[in-house]
Amino acid sequence: EEGTEVTAKALLPLAEWMTSVFENPDHDTLRLEFDDLTKSSAGFDAGVQRLLDHFFGTGTDLISKNDRFLITETAKLADENRNPQATQAFNGSTSQTVEHGSNPVCKAVAHSILHKSLNPELLARYKDLQRRLGYPVYGM
Repeated sequence: EEGTEVTAKALLPLAEWMTSVFENPDHDTLRLEFDDLTKSSAGFDAGVQRLLDHFFGTGTDLISKNDRFLITETAKLADENRNPQATQAFNGSTSQTVEHGSNPVCKAVAHSILHKSLNPELLARYKDLQRRLGYPVYGM
């Protein structure tokens, strides 16, 4: 509980910047939306392709067809729809199991702590970001 407000204050500038990218897209900035990436495997795959196209273009000048294929196939391991229970996250030469999502009990506890321990003005700023991003905002 004690670290909630400290973390929320520290992350607020980043959250505000991310919201501004959503509200005012720039042609030089790739904007991938979490909801599009997580809605379906097709959306996830399209997002990976957009990411690769953004950084490497659509040709083979900067990345070979084989490397593009290997990246897209490896990225599929992180797709929550393909791997709802767990996937393998690769860290160098080691791998570890990573669970997708949050435990519902933990989420309820975190939500309760957020509303109890966060300064109301700071919470209101986060709720404004939620609204600006098009998410439903529940209770203040």
